[in-house]
Amino acid sequence: PKYEIWRALHGHTRSITVLRFSPDGKFLASGAMDSYVCIWSMRQGSVVQRIKNYASGPVTDIVWAVVPSKETVLIFSLADGTVHFYRPVDDHFEGTTILCAHSWAIEAIDYDPVHHRLATSAGNEIKVWDLTSTCNCHSCFP
Repeated sequence: PKYEIWRALHGHTRSITVLRFSPDGKFLASGAMDSYVCIWSMRQGSVVQRIKNYASGPVTDIVWAVVPSKETVLIFSLADGTVHFYRPVDDHFEGTTILCAHSWAIEAIDYDPVHHRLATSAGNEIKVWDLTSTCNCHSCFP
């Protein structure tokens, strides 16, 4: 088969560390060593939002989570051990919660849509968070 480039997207100033499509395919989220998360519109082929993480280091992983309210939340982790939650508000995403998950760089995260749990890993440690009870549920998942 012959593959062709559909679009080339440019928006980061340093190496990209992670890419994730939203469940509906409308968005692509990218994280990079420049501490930015870019949210790309796949229809427009352009950045619709750039989220700067001040003094928090590189973005290490990203997941899209369909939460109990049926909205799609963007969750990403940073090298400082934190996890950030952004929910859709009108035509952009707004930060709601920061979870201090580990005392060192998070290497991977994943979301369980059935039981609403988030798994985080750093070093040789895995933590599983019950987002319905660990977080402030009203700010995470209203």
